Amino acid sequence: MKKTILFIFVISILLVFIKFENTQSSSTSYIALSQDAFTASDLVVSDVTEGTTYYTVDGLKVAGNTRTFRQSMIDNNGGIILTNSTGQTSSVFIEDQMSRLNVENKGFSTYFQMEVEKIGSLPHADGFVFIMARDSNALGSTGGGLGYRGILNSIGIEFDFYDNDNVEGPVPNSGFQQNGILLNNRGTYLIQSGIGMASFGNYYNFHIWIDLNDQGMNGNTLSVRVNDDPNRPVNPLYTKTNIDLSSISDNYYAGLTASTGGAASRFVLKQWFFANEYLSSGIVPSQQTFTQDLIPPTNPELTYSNNQISIGGSTDVGSGVSSYQYREQGTTTWQTYSQPININTSKVIESRAVDEVGNTSQISTKSIYKSIIYEDLLSSVSYQETGFVLDDLSPESRIGYSFTGFFKDQNFNQIWTQNDVITLGVQDLELYPKWTINQYTLTFDTDGGTNIEAITQDYQTS
Repeated sequence: MKKTILFIFVISILLVFIKFENTQSSSTSYIALSQDAFTASDLVVSDVTEGTTYYTVDGLKVAGNTRTFRQSMIDNNGGIILTNSTGQTSSVFIEDQMSRLNVENKGFSTYFQMEVEKIGSLPHADGFVFIMARDSNALGSTGGGLGYRGILNSIGIEFDFYDNDNVEGPVPNSGFQQNGILLNNRGTYLIQSGIGMASFGNYYNFHIWIDLNDQGMNGNTLSVRVNDDPNRPVNPLYTKTNIDLSSISDNYYAGLTASTGGAASRFVLKQWFFANEYLSSGIVPSQQTFTQDLIPPTNPELTYSNNQISIGGSTDVGSGVSSYQYREQGTTTWQTYSQPININTSKVIESRAVDEVGNTSQISTKSIYKSIIYEDLLSSVSYQETGFVLDDLSPESRIGYSFTGFFKDQNFNQIWTQNDVITLGVQDLELYPKWTINQYTLTFDTDGGTNIEAITQDYQTS
């Protein structure tokens, strides 16, 4: 009896230990971006991929005046210089589009530190914007446009440092904007004891938290917090509820833009953390440990069987595969894959895998071709994964008739050629087989009698 009790006790301890080990191993908090400092080593030339109007580095897409700075865009204390003179505009976006589909806590949480220093004797100008955009990680207009104006299908949290037309003061202030339109209206003043900055002068560090709690049918709440130190305020500076998120859909780019006009401030991005889900306690780097996951899942595999396409097979070394998405080629809206996709016509299905932080894989495709052979009042349908070859297709044979080819219409006006089939691409191939009645010649052997002329007649005629 004692041995049995001892054995149960040991097993219980082992189970507790295993549970503890599993709890520890799952405690890693993966997020889409975790940059607590930007140093010159982040932008060595060998790491920079040059595009026509931007550079990409460490999962970020850097555009505008910032791209011309290269290594000199990094200041001595760690930070990406967005502007350092008049008439400039720059942006930093997370390079890859992310997905909000199937995120457990739908929404997002972000924290960033922006250093602001006045240049010259004129007032601070112009400001910066945090952006979520559906279609673009490009840059908007300069000056009062803050690098945001003109970015369609987007939402923006504006931080304005210049009072345009004397209707936007006092500055600095913050407000919600949408679809690349910057309204000259008065935002929430940032200098507010307990929920904002204590003061503001020629040089200051802004610590900013933006959180979107998206409850879908139950509405959503966007909260903005600002402080002059890295301690996240308990109460937000302001909130906005029931935002129309249809413009950004469930797939978006996240970024920051800044610009100057005739007056200028030096805007330097010192830190940036971004989670593709709502975190109720926000992001406080001094109190939490995050692991950046910028590696997308491997491409999914699409398999076809019995008029259905199945999707799977992706792996992810970071946060893990969350879901698969698919759409028909030529459309823009991704759908969440939950069961095999029924195929009843020719089409190309595109699919991608999404990991837990929102990274998406490259797109995999599967083409399905459908042919229809019309026979009188009947038709026969076939599907295959490669384009059709006419010589491999044949209608049901007819006694007394010869097959002369497939035509494009029931009146047999235009015959199909293999080049026509190739040009058609992934579309339903409709085939009308044309038949020619056979003629038969009957000859007579009279065995020396009177000669009888041969008779030639169509099949089944008398």
